Amino acid sequence: MKGFTPHIGKNVIETLTLGMYENAHFIYREYVQNSADQIDIAVEKGILNTKNDGQISISIDKENKSIGIEDNATGIKSSEVLQFLGDVANSQKDRNKRKGFRGIGRLGGLGYCETLIFETSYQGESTKSVITLNAKQLKKIIEDRSLNMDAATVISTITRLEKEDEIKNDHYFRVKLINVTNNELLDVISVKNYLSMVAPVPFNEGFTFSKKIHEYFKKNNIRIEEYDISLSLNNEKLYKAYKINIHSKTGFKPVKVIDIDFFKFLDNENKLIALGWYGITDLLNYIIHQDHIERGIRIRKDNIQIGSNDTLNSFFKEDRFNHHFIGEIYVIGDAFIPNARRDFFNDNKTVKLFQSQLEFEFINLHKLSHISSSIHTNISKVEKYYHEQEIFEGKIFED
Repeated sequence: MKGFTPHIGKNVIETLTLGMYENAHFIYREYVQNSADQIDIAVEKGILNTKNDGQISISIDKENKSIGIEDNATGIKSSEVLQFLGDVANSQKDRNKRKGFRGIGRLGGLGYCETLIFETSYQGESTKSVITLNAKQLKKIIEDRSLNMDAATVISTITRLEKEDEIKNDHYFRVKLINVTNNELLDVISVKNYLSMVAPVPFNEGFTFSKKIHEYFKKNNIRIEEYDISLSLNNEKLYKAYKINIHSKTGFKPVKVIDIDFFKFLDNENKLIALGWYGITDLLNYIIHQDHIERGIRIRKDNIQIGSNDTLNSFFKEDRFNHHFIGEIYVIGDAFIPNARRDFFNDNKTVKLFQSQLEFEFINLHKLSHISSSIHTNISKVEKYYHEQEIFEGKIFED
């Protein structure tokens, strides 16, 4: 409307940093996602030869309550750092090509520390740009109801930009959270568990079906994107937690993954819209123990998990049956746009078609579990019969 200037209040920053996600660990996903995008761009620009040359390092210092996330990708040009920070929710990334595209994830750390720092240098420049955001001051501004500031003014108020000399050929982007206020983010084990299933990391070498998965995807002209991500002081490389030998929820009974099978989802024009795999265990009628973080069939976009291990529960006839399986479904194509919370996708015809096919596929998995239950029941009956027969024959022999 002509003559009308909307006022975007300061509370929107609180929504973007604290109110949008249930799990504080999301900040790791957001920063890793941004680093992965920049590694892709670095390869496209020739700054890195291949994705394998890209590295994402995460350090957690619990004692000093600090977190660092760093990549060796493009970095940001000195002349563009303020635009990078100032274009909140106005990312210029191609949403059909990049993993992150809304431009809000970079602010995620503000809700969980007292100071958020971005350090970056672009290849060929001898300048290091340091952007410091005073998250402690931000909280005070938001809590002070007497301050009627818009979101842009608030960000400007808490931000400081400094320039330092740097080695000309260095290229990197670092995120630092100082005086972290959430202990979960400082728990190395929980962060490792989270990233090993959410981040775009390779399969564990002990999961012997990984080669079969890659070959099937390659046969369908789909490449699973994987990145080198390491965690903490010893630079432990992260892998997906899938393994062959697991345990059931009931009696901690040993369960073994004996094979895998595949999902294939096509649209009405026979165009591939999703591809997936699931593990077949020798006890499909048993729920996998909750200690196994890999349980449940998950959904991924660009090899980054969407939602959680429970996201697809509702597509089963009974929610619990998702936890009888392990597996992943990778959605393909521009129609799958993650929603702002990244717990599913914006609604459209392709997504609805995908959902209906999910329900159909999971009916078959439900049947598999019941068949497995019947088989094991009958095996138990046979074993019991032979056992009782042995006892009976033994009594006859004694008589």
